[in-house]
Amino acid sequence: MLSKKLKFTLILGGLALSFLILEVGLRLTGYLMISAREVPLGQKDRESFLLAKNDTEKIRIMAIGDSTTNGGTLPLQDTYPFMLYDLIQESEYKDKVTVANHGRCEYNSSMTLNQIKHELDDYDPHVVLLLTGEADRFNPLGLEEELEGVGSSVKLESFLLNFRVYKLIRGLIVNLTYKYIVKDNSMYSNDDFAQNQKNIEHMFLAFDLAQKKKFDLAKKELAKVIPPIPDHLMPKLKKNLISDFGAILEYPQVSQLSYMIGKQQYADVVSLSMEYLKGHPYALYDENRDGVIYSLFWALDFQSDYSAQELLVEVLKLGERFPQATKKKPYLNFVRRLKNYDKIMKVVDQRREKNIEEMLKLFKEKNIEVLVLNYPAEFTKANQSLLEQARKNNLEFVDLRSHFKKLIERDGRGAWLLDDEHPTVKGNSELAKKVLDKLKPILQKKIKPENKKKTMKFKITAWDGYTPSHVIEEFKKQILLKYGVDLDVEIFLPENEEQMYNKLLNNEVHVMAASHYLFRDPLYQYFPKKLLRPIDLEKISNYKNLYRPFKNLSFEKNNGEFYGVPLAHAAYRLVYNKAHWKTPPSSWSVLFDPRNDGTYTVSSYYFETNNYIAALVAGIDRAKLHDHNFYKNDIKNLLKELAKGSNGYWGNLEKPNDIKGRKVAAAFGNFIHKLKEDGEDWGFAIPKEGEPAYLDYFVISSMVRDGSLLSKVSHEWVNFSLTPFYQMEVVVKGLGEMPVTEDIKESLTDEQIKRFHLDDPDYIGTKSFFWKARSLETLKWQEETWNKAIEEVR
Repeated sequence: MLSKKLKFTLILGGLALSFLILEVGLRLTGYLMISAREVPLGQKDRESFLLAKNDTEKIRIMAIGDSTTNGGTLPLQDTYPFMLYDLIQESEYKDKVTVANHGRCEYNSSMTLNQIKHELDDYDPHVVLLLTGEADRFNPLGLEEELEGVGSSVKLESFLLNFRVYKLIRGLIVNLTYKYIVKDNSMYSNDDFAQNQKNIEHMFLAFDLAQKKKFDLAKKELAKVIPPIPDHLMPKLKKNLISDFGAILEYPQVSQLSYMIGKQQYADVVSLSMEYLKGHPYALYDENRDGVIYSLFWALDFQSDYSAQELLVEVLKLGERFPQATKKKPYLNFVRRLKNYDKIMKVVDQRREKNIEEMLKLFKEKNIEVLVLNYPAEFTKANQSLLEQARKNNLEFVDLRSHFKKLIERDGRGAWLLDDEHPTVKGNSELAKKVLDKLKPILQKKIKPENKKKTMKFKITAWDGYTPSHVIEEFKKQILLKYGVDLDVEIFLPENEEQMYNKLLNNEVHVMAASHYLFRDPLYQYFPKKLLRPIDLEKISNYKNLYRPFKNLSFEKNNGEFYGVPLAHAAYRLVYNKAHWKTPPSSWSVLFDPRNDGTYTVSSYYFETNNYIAALVAGIDRAKLHDHNFYKNDIKNLLKELAKGSNGYWGNLEKPNDIKGRKVAAAFGNFIHKLKEDGEDWGFAIPKEGEPAYLDYFVISSMVRDGSLLSKVSHEWVNFSLTPFYQMEVVVKGLGEMPVTEDIKESLTDEQIKRFHLDDPDYIGTKSFFWKARSLETLKWQEETWNKAIEEVR
């Protein structure tokens, strides 16, 4: 028979072996999961990347950092390194770059430095994206020596945190204990917050009653909790009051505090945390229930209403109320940490600075380009360290904090950050775009074009403003990098639509800008004469960003194929000088009111739009505007009145001076904001009859052969016109017209978003409508009638 000592030894050995097997299994699983994130996109596995690392045709980018880089709970495809790779694949650097996500959740700068030392040679990156330092505030690993004597439990925490089994067990306890109590904090609302606070108050009162042996009353208070407390969590009341109430209190309290942290109510978090500790001291007893204290320290660094020393006084008073707590480790650590808070933070800041400095030194020694990022959230100390080190080492810096601050002020925190720090999917997408903007110059230096450059003529016909020189140069640069082709771009600026049409007829253009109504215009027979080449939308990767109202319109298609992609939208609008109107005019009829004669201006060039607004005022249905036979007897006199009352005319695009000093105008209004410099505040009215509008497209000439290099370049140009760069530089800044893509919205002001109706997709097609193609007879009648009206006035 086995002795008790031997049995005990075998049991202990079995437990140790089980622990070891589980730890090895968890570490192997973690290695495989981390490896999956680290493998650059485009590689089948980690080993194939390591074998291919000497491939000089690929630039290897290594994203290093903590959970902001890793993505945490987000799927790999929703992390910023993954999205960055996707953006690069859609750029001129397609198939020339790999991106590996080396972010590790909860890694502080000491751990990241150690990671770099072990992994840098294996991955041999050309470029590193560095974002680290925030986890230093709450993760003590690597700070054991510096914090020696401070009195915190850093060494034990550091030791336990090294074991995956410890993390797993702790996580299971938390999840099994709390999953029934409160909903996911990401779904939290103001109503949830209010109900949760009531629940906590009921629990506090029940705790006080139970302490006074009033158990029946305590049960009644607990019965008021909504939703009801599960039986397995219901406090036993006659024993273990501290532990039992801690089990039901912690998660609701932490949910409240997390919700407030997400709203940046940091001082309130500190205050409420102390109130919770005064109401029930479980966190001072149980080191596994540290959520309230954790939240307090998280918020303490971001507010100035409370100091660590002030809180220390309150905690010592709690010790007097609950003397048993003063012997417990959580209380002792709490007191020690508050006493030494400033010293701890100073040590943390110094070590972070030292670690980042050493990282950058390693990168420099290995001739690795570095792009330093800061955090989107307001992590002041970490962001300051990253900025200072970037400046000190003359490195490119991506100021995510300033950019996200503006986005959050405009759209609210929840649109961009999942919690207090981690970007949403949309936030990661924005982060990737900002990184790519700064990364492009580095890639241009790293990726050399082929020595033997091809040259190719590329002919574009477009209205003045659609092909500015700096935009053409950017496109040429991208084509050179992607195809090794030096484009000789030939621009033709037509004076009218007939000249554009002749370019197509004579095979003298590759890509052309054409308005929506020209596709089926009887005068310009684009489809009957097969002058256009179908566009392969699979090659237009930016088409997915097209604003919904501009997708899949009838006039761009023929026999089920697409022949154009929108590039800009503009409407003939009613603009008004706010100084002369108490409320915005609501109808085009103000232009025909004799009281406004001599106070407005219209275009002499757009005869058709003048016909349309006259017909609308006459009550003609907008569906009939394309045929003058519906209104030829109704608007002749109206056109005369319009011409007669006009105080001057503008040509094909009005300038600010064309409407300056007037009361109202029929114009595109692209640059009325510039009149503010002259003391005039103009706005856009929305006439009840609607606004006639056009949509310009880029089309590809039929002379461009399918599958040819010219076809690829033509599709690249169409795709380029949908980039945020083109839409902002050309459409918004250059022409003042409405952009056609949704991803530019983040770069626009609130005033521009309102003006372009980017928050009102129903505006297109209802208040703003596209005029239809007209017969030759109607075109002739419209032009002659308008010109005759002008002549009679003169």
